[in-house]
Amino acid sequence: MSADEMGEKATTLPPGAPTPVAPEAAPPAIAPTPDLVKVYGWFAIAAELDVSERQAHVFADRERDPLPIEVGHRGVWAYRFALTAWMRRQNIPYRVHLELIRTQRDLQRQRTAAMNRKRHGGKGAPQGRKPTARR
Repeated sequence: MSADEMGEKATTLPPGAPTPVAPEAAPPAIAPTPDLVKVYGWFAIAAELDVSERQAHVFADRERDPLPIEVGHRGVWAYRFALTAWMRRQNIPYRVHLELIRTQRDLQRQRTAAMNRKRHGGKGAPQGRKPTARR
């Protein structure tokens, strides 16, 4: 039977038009790389860092550069690559650490000075009273 006999209209494509392609099945799932693996739970995070669970808690509670963890409805987790990057940041030589702190302080001073210039019309921060000689 032809398409006309079945009651369907035959579709004709204009000349030069691409032929339609049948839709394929869903694209294949992308396998996560080893770095994108999530590490679930304090025990697994501590094992990844090679420290105790208590020490992992201490690292997570630090004010400066805390452990990169996420808290969700399934508990605590972290990406393996984030834990690796965090560990590398902790193992820098002391002199490099001091230089990083100096650089961060200098940047903060520059930002503060620029903000004060903007706030006070290019004059910088207002100066306090001049000290008077004590008698």
